[in-house]
Amino acid sequence: MHFKDGAKFALDANRFDPSEPAQLHVERLDLDLEPEEVARSLSDAAGLCVLMGSWSGSGAIIAWDPVLAAHAEEDPFLIVDQIQTVQGKQPGAVGGGWIGHIGYQAGRLIEQLPPQPEAIIPLPLHSLSYYDHLLRFDQLTQTWYFEALLTSARSEEIIQSRDKALAKLRSSSRVARSSFEVGEFIATPTREDHINSVKRTIEYIGSGDIFQANITHRIEADFKGSPLELFLMGERGLKPAFAAFISRSWGSIASFSPELFIQRTDSTVTTSPIKGTASRNLDAVLDQQAHAELALSEKNRAENLMIVDLMRNDFGRVCVPGSIHVDNLFDVVAMAGVWHMVSTVTGKLKKNVTDGELLSATFPPGSVTGAPKLRAEEIICELEHTAREVYTGSILLISPVAGLTSSVVIRTFEIASGKIWCGIGGGIVADSDPKEEYQECLTKADPILAAIGSKMSTPIRKIHSRSPGSIAIDRSAGVFETIATRGGIPLELEAHLNRLARSSFALHGEFPPLDPGTIKKAAAEVPQGNGRLRIVVRIVENHLETSITCAPVDLGVSTAGVKLVPMPVAGGLGEHKWCDRRAIDEFTSQHPGFVPLLIDKDQVLEASRSNLFAVIGQQIVTPSDDGRILPGITRARIIELLSSIGKRVVQSNLTIDELIQANEVFLTNSLRGVESVTSCTEIGGWEPGPVAGLASDLLDNFYRVQIDDANSGN
Repeated sequence: MHFKDGAKFALDANRFDPSEPAQLHVERLDLDLEPEEVARSLSDAAGLCVLMGSWSGSGAIIAWDPVLAAHAEEDPFLIVDQIQTVQGKQPGAVGGGWIGHIGYQAGRLIEQLPPQPEAIIPLPLHSLSYYDHLLRFDQLTQTWYFEALLTSARSEEIIQSRDKALAKLRSSSRVARSSFEVGEFIATPTREDHINSVKRTIEYIGSGDIFQANITHRIEADFKGSPLELFLMGERGLKPAFAAFISRSWGSIASFSPELFIQRTDSTVTTSPIKGTASRNLDAVLDQQAHAELALSEKNRAENLMIVDLMRNDFGRVCVPGSIHVDNLFDVVAMAGVWHMVSTVTGKLKKNVTDGELLSATFPPGSVTGAPKLRAEEIICELEHTAREVYTGSILLISPVAGLTSSVVIRTFEIASGKIWCGIGGGIVADSDPKEEYQECLTKADPILAAIGSKMSTPIRKIHSRSPGSIAIDRSAGVFETIATRGGIPLELEAHLNRLARSSFALHGEFPPLDPGTIKKAAAEVPQGNGRLRIVVRIVENHLETSITCAPVDLGVSTAGVKLVPMPVAGGLGEHKWCDRRAIDEFTSQHPGFVPLLIDKDQVLEASRSNLFAVIGQQIVTPSDDGRILPGITRARIIELLSSIGKRVVQSNLTIDELIQANEVFLTNSLRGVESVTSCTEIGGWEPGPVAGLASDLLDNFYRVQIDDANSGN
């Protein structure tokens, strides 16, 4: 082994003579065990690494007790070139070599980049360790081999390590499965923040900064128990091409990556970037339809082709001119829970190019950065909210016998300090839809979370975990109506009085003494501008009493839009406008600047003083008047006005998931008319849209006619 001057290694480099060539040792074993059983039996071994799938053509590689562990501050691209010379070769053999990860931030060793976002739980830049012995499982022949890179200095220790491992494996008492617990995953940042980052990326693309950037975010949960058991469970369910488990003193990595980063066999190099994703479907017809749609998707083809060109360019730095070829373009491949679009690029390395030079010419992987790569990396630093660590780097095996195999670190869990987290993201191009991009992130996350027995914490679960409790209404405080006045004219007076009369009769068995003439006279007390007419009906000393007040109101002009915050209320507030609003007011005071959005289980009801409309596709949906919401006067008018011009307005139950998918959300109430909603905490964000503007114009025109009629005496 040839060491870089001043190289630092955590283990004693004098355990063997680095100048002594190693002899490849391959020993067939009489073991009738599955890779999972072998890994579990060696779970307490130092520096355990488990590679399963397509690593160097093997079904499984299990390594432990590394002879060297490189310091995290050492340059990984120099470290990997410190490798033994080996005598003797055998088809399929691996023998040993460097195994570990190189984190995404190692790109800073190659290019000067802006400061990275904050790392929530900082991890080492890499976890490279050198193994001079391992177990290899040949999937084709179902045979186990013990392999080693023997030197005179290390032979005795290697044989002792082998004997100790085989004693465990041949023991009559099998190692029982360990346990682990993983909570539900929560996204950092929020859906709204991720969508905003995607929108900003599209702006950069539009201004010509880049063609594509991969924008990601982090999902996180609590964890305790055995990381290895989590890995084994996930590998059973997913069977990815490049499953990898790495155990280190600081924590563990459980990777279920389907993507090959770089493979080198002799002088031939290969990369297979993945760009383009569609959900699988249990229905065979729908599944094939998803396959066909992905295969023909111009957006996904464009996205894939950009990364193919980027990888060809990276290969061009180290490959023989004219040797780079695209062997497969736009293949659609079935993987766990998804269809992926995969292309393959190959080339022939120039003479004397090392693995470290190959990796530094291509790192970080193009499929998880963008094009041009450097500008995409700069934008990632700006727009992502947490630092990438292991995620979107590479896990690699570099063997002096078998060459280099490395994966792109996606679909990967990082586990440390009682937490487990995973990065998810996607490539953004000019015609990307921000909400669809967020949904694609969830599509990618669903199968890997399910494989470890977890799931995303849905907004409804998060909302109800902070429930303020049931709401008790003091009915004796009465009910009321708020009526907008303009220039002394009460708007929608008849509809408001009818609703108040219905509430009074339902609660007290009698109609209130409501004289329209008296009410109009009260409204006339505010002859100019906007007024608020308030009518209260309640029982006073066993008699039904009505009070009427009218005062000017400054509605202001706001272009910022309304921000909502979910408030769980079982059964809603009902169809009456209660005077007792203590619970609502207390909740509002705890969330200054936000308007409560009432939620019943997984259904959206109304805002605290307004009805809600959501534009979903070609429909305008408002929650049903089913006894849980106030049957708004302005709500009814907006339904009528929009329907009259051919808009499809649907009154039905509206779930949180449906609200998340909305293109536009707006509120209606008597005083403020129509207001756009820009966000709802833990649910989403929306741009003010054309439907709200249309509804507002229709309402203003209707009221203008009503006021003119009133002034003319009609």
